[in-house]
Amino acid sequence: MGPSTPRGIAAVCVAAMGLFSGCLTTLTDLRSYSSGQTGCPPDDITISDRREDVVKKRNTWVAICNETRYRCSRFDRNVSCTAEVLPRTTANETRTAEVVGAFALASDAVLACFPGTPRVVLALTIAPDGSVSNVRAPRPLSGDESRCVRRAFSGLRAPPAQAAALVHVWFPSDAVVIAGTAASAGTAAPTDDAAPLRIWLDGQRDGILACTQSTNVVVVARWDAGGAVTVALVGDLAGTPAEGCVRSAVGAQHLAASAAGEMRHLVR
Repeated sequence: MGPSTPRGIAAVCVAAMGLFSGCLTTLTDLRSYSSGQTGCPPDDITISDRREDVVKKRNTWVAICNETRYRCSRFDRNVSCTAEVLPRTTANETRTAEVVGAFALASDAVLACFPGTPRVVLALTIAPDGSVSNVRAPRPLSGDESRCVRRAFSGLRAPPAQAAALVHVWFPSDAVVIAGTAASAGTAAPTDDAAPLRIWLDGQRDGILACTQSTNVVVVARWDAGGAVTVALVGDLAGTPAEGCVRSAVGAQHLAASAAGEMRHLVR
């Protein structure tokens, strides 16, 4: 029986498995490798365009998770996956501006998820309804970081679109939000009217966390043109007794604001 027969090929591959770790890599293996790089559970990952070079111990494939495509490779035991970046078009740039404008409100809360980090870039997969369906960072996020970021984005939505989009957003953003309108990076940033609110909310920390029975929570503070402030919670806590408890705990507050606005703050 020569090596060109089916049994001969199988025997060669079995023998090669002792020498080359890349022999006969399974879909389960590729999902596992991809999960470690993308943060997606293996069962949520679809594999396509797989290539394998047993001799060179190299694999390449495309992993798809939450409507985001990642080009992945494995050389020996080293695995890397990179999210595909959409080509620059007017439509993509418009969508990016919409997303940046909508999610700039979460800037303070996002930065609070990464203490000591002055600036963070996140790759946000935006679903057609404008919500965040997936979040990636240059390095894998810890469980606490991932939960913190999702709380920061809870309740925020970009304008709806016909298709999902992958958008890279910097926090603090290159855009500023004034009364809900995104301004270009060339526009002078307004005075930080919300700074006293952050100090005020931090001073109410014990009461806020007692109401929510948590170690941290994102509080949304909104103020009208006259400076009257209302507070709310996001996600599952919105509209619950915990939200009413927080409002009672913090009491009334008036802000010397130049315009109506909104701020998100992570209390911890």
